[in-house]
Amino acid sequence: MRRRAGGRDLGLTLRMLLALVLLAAFYAGIGAGVLAIFWWQPGWLAYGLVVCLVAIFAALAHYHGSESLVLRSARARRSRTATSEPRLQRQLERLAELADLPVPRLAVVDTETPNAFTVGLTPSRAVVAVTSGLSRVLSERELEAVLAHELTHIANRDASVLTVVAFPRTLGLTLIADESLAGLVLWIVWPLGLPLWALGTLLTLTVSRYREYAADRGSALLTGAPEQLMSALQKLSDGHIPSGDLRLQGAAEAFCIVPVRTPRFELFMDHPPLEKRLAALEQLARTIGKPAY
Repeated sequence: MRRRAGGRDLGLTLRMLLALVLLAAFYAGIGAGVLAIFWWQPGWLAYGLVVCLVAIFAALAHYHGSESLVLRSARARRSRTATSEPRLQRQLERLAELADLPVPRLAVVDTETPNAFTVGLTPSRAVVAVTSGLSRVLSERELEAVLAHELTHIANRDASVLTVVAFPRTLGLTLIADESLAGLVLWIVWPLGLPLWALGTLLTLTVSRYREYAADRGSALLTGAPEQLMSALQKLSDGHIPSGDLRLQGAAEAFCIVPVRTPRFELFMDHPPLEKRLAALEQLARTIGKPAY
């Protein structure tokens, strides 16, 4: 029997639309600024053609490279065959069938910090990435709840939207923190990376916290076991678990099911506080007649 991962969430839809409008306004502002320069300086037309070519290249890179940039920043390796991660692959296939979704590709991040995230501009391009430490910490049913959470991001299309709107942040972080850049090159790209990072962070925060509540709800409805996700979230947020892995502290951080690190102020958190997520799941568990953890 096929089971949807929850209905359309109006609040999430409005937030995604706002983030996309803001991103489009940013690109339109850049385009208008460039056109204004060439309007007042007709002799710079040749430079304008170069800028147009660069803009087209950037748009193509945005479309084709959004997922890869996030996966590379986390140093995720894609599972080449179904036998590479058989346990995860079986669970992913079964849950995708229940949710009436194409089976996403699987990627593994080699770190003991247990976490998971999903990227992809479309459901057919989606990649679910899990860390090697995830299976060692969670039980079979808890792992299923986490995968259902990630599939809900695909079903809700917020994985697609976050992949798009986080691109400036991802690119900005790459320019700021790339160890291969040094000397004069670093001084040139750093001022470009900082505003991109700031814009991307603003756009990410527009969507990221609310989407976690929606994905938690979708996971609970898809598996019928909200208590398993509650248990998984508590384990993944355990202070005794190794954290702070640099592979997850870059572009992938906003995509993860639990935060890699906790900012000092809630205003700057990519994720809602654990206590609020557990309270929402507990309320849902009572609604559907399931025990809370």
